[in-house]
This record gives sequence, C-alpha cells and structure tokens, in this order.
Amino acid sequence: MCISICKLQVSVLPSDVGHMEELSVPPEDDATVVKVCLEKVIRKRLEAEVYNELAVPTWVDGIIKDISKELKSLSCLQGYKHIISVNILPFSPKVTAHCEFQCFWDEETDYSANCTYQNDSISCHAVVYVVSSY
Repeated sequence: MCISICKLQVSVLPSDVGHMEELSVPPEDDATVVKVCLEKVIRKRLEAEVYNELAVPTWVDGIIKDISKELKSLSCLQGYKHIISVNILPFSPKVTAHCEFQCFWDEETDYSANCTYQNDSISCHAVVYVVSSY
C-alpha cells in the first residue's frame, strides 16, 4: 500500500505600495528564482531519505513551510499571493502520476513555477502559483 499526500497552502505576502505600481508581466527571472527555491528546499528535505509512507505527512508539511518561508523572503514576490502544492509518491519507473490544476488568473501578472525531484525511492512534485494581490 502506498500513500499520497497532497496539501495546498495559500499565503498572502505583504504589499509593497511602490512595487504594486510596477506590476506587469513578471520577468522570466522571477519564475526561475521561484523554481530554484523549490529545488533547494525539496532537495534539502528529501535527498537522504528513503520512501516511508509514515514520514510523508511530515515531509510534506516541512516542505510547504520551508517553501513558504523562502518565498516570503523574496523581494520579487512582494505584493503577490502564493499557492503551494506538494505531492510525494514512492518512485517507480512503472508508475506514473498525472495531476492537473486549472486556475482563472491574470496572464499579465500571474505565473507558476514547478519542480520534480526524484531519488531511488521518492518522487516529489511541487508547484507554486504566484498571483498578484492587486
């Protein structure tokens, strides 16, 4: 038996009035910064781990909290909300997981970044949706 935990967390970052006036199409660099943040947090949490279904809820909670903390510290995300989704499954080349999200958002200001991490026994996929808080 395997367990898959999917959690969503929504956070609102403090608004920076000066930044709010500058909102436009986010530079690709911002999405890259978010992706690097995801990769760093997930690798740090899971690199030395072996899949253990009893540990998955703790891993997911820790990953979400660490990603949220990192995102809140990024100046490029001031004035944005972020939604974090993390899925952890046992890694197997014979098993694939498909997940889809749909969102109505402003294509001029909002964007997402994702990261997939795998080791010999764990597959983790994280997505961050960055949404302008106008």
